[in-house]
Amino acid sequence: MTGRCLLLFLFFIIFMFDCAGQSRVLMDDTGRNHLPYSFLSPLKKVWIPEKYVRKKEFRGFWISTVGNLDFPRCKNAAGFRAAYTRLIRNAAAAGFNAVIFQVRPCGDAFYPSKYNPWSRYLSGKEGFPLEPGFDPLTFMIAEAHRYGLEFHAWLNPYRVIGYTKLTKSAYLRTLHPANFAVKHPDKVLSVPLKNGGNMLFFNPGDPDVLMYLIHSIQELLRYTPDAIHIDDYFYPYEPMGNQDLHTFQRYAQKGMTIDAFRRYSTDRLVQSIFLLIKRYNALMKTQIKFGISPFGIWANKPRPKPKFPDAIEQWKKLQTSPDGSETKGHQSYFELYADTRKWVKNGWVDYIVPQIYWGFSNPAASYASVVDWWVNNVRGTNVTLYIGVGVYRMGVNSDCLRQDELANQLRYIQKYPEVKGVSFFSGRSIFQTPPPARKIMLKHIFETYWGGKYNTEK
Repeated sequence: MTGRCLLLFLFFIIFMFDCAGQSRVLMDDTGRNHLPYSFLSPLKKVWIPEKYVRKKEFRGFWISTVGNLDFPRCKNAAGFRAAYTRLIRNAAAAGFNAVIFQVRPCGDAFYPSKYNPWSRYLSGKEGFPLEPGFDPLTFMIAEAHRYGLEFHAWLNPYRVIGYTKLTKSAYLRTLHPANFAVKHPDKVLSVPLKNGGNMLFFNPGDPDVLMYLIHSIQELLRYTPDAIHIDDYFYPYEPMGNQDLHTFQRYAQKGMTIDAFRRYSTDRLVQSIFLLIKRYNALMKTQIKFGISPFGIWANKPRPKPKFPDAIEQWKKLQTSPDGSETKGHQSYFELYADTRKWVKNGWVDYIVPQIYWGFSNPAASYASVVDWWVNNVRGTNVTLYIGVGVYRMGVNSDCLRQDELANQLRYIQKYPEVKGVSFFSGRSIFQTPPPARKIMLKHIFETYWGGKYNTEK
């Protein structure tokens, strides 16, 4: 009996040493101090696996077409085919297996539509196709599948324009007559921005806007993409004021506050899309998924009461939640009126890709603490969790300057079986001549971790 206990004790010691050798504490640049887990838990350490284990996982990347950020305007169908094929070929070579392409950026479309005019970001002029008879979306889906990539059709539901110096009426005159915003200007809200311009977006609380969006998605479903994908732009990041007061007074349920009405409006959109796709799949025997890539912070956890009297009044005004993350940034629940946690708990999405674009050393929202929050909230649900990685910040922003930052982020999430993959933002930051520090990071990931080959566009 004594010998057996001794063997068990030795096995335990060997096991502990083996586990310790497989992970390490993340240290600061001096190598003398550990990086704090978060500003609320500065003494807690961040443990990272020493090795990356190659496995089957989702490896996506976003292609943003608004403003032609990641994809160029094209003169003809041949130019479009060449640009897209080069992009997909390079992505497949690097090790990606999914592309999330923005097919409806601003109430316009990269496909023939009854509800949205041809996108200006396609040819340079809204309402005009590249060539008669050419359907870019049909080509894009087929070409992605030819190279072994899933195609996720990404649309922004509400945005008309993210920034304009023009007034609402003046800007709407620049759009094609078929644009829903032109036909229904009363359903477009204008929110002033801090820099002096305006943001225009469809009123989320208007039932006609919801039906317009549902009809737009019904069109997309007929293409049978692998997924319908929407991003984090619901209500704007800027303060709303009373822009939608009339809508609230007309449609809100008795006893609702205007904040609750706004969250109800985004809830209604998300649930409607989920049920639409579910019914379509049942009828057509398809397996189209529904995914959302929300802002990384749902809500902030309450902060400790400050010691200084002059800071207490400001502290009392903070909107927080005991269920929130150890962060102090923008909050989708309070500012965007997007209850992303509720959508997960209710199973209204098939997958979620929170935009966790911060580094481990970010003082307001550290990568480790935000990842852990999402892992804990997805656990026990049927929702698949992917992590949105801010590649565009790598090698540029102060919290993402370390050469091993990207590698550490990918190894960190391997601790959790709940995390089924990643998506990188965005294509331009990956393939279009990235800065040297980022290129080194990406080359290491693609060629060492994923077993691929890194090519940048010429």
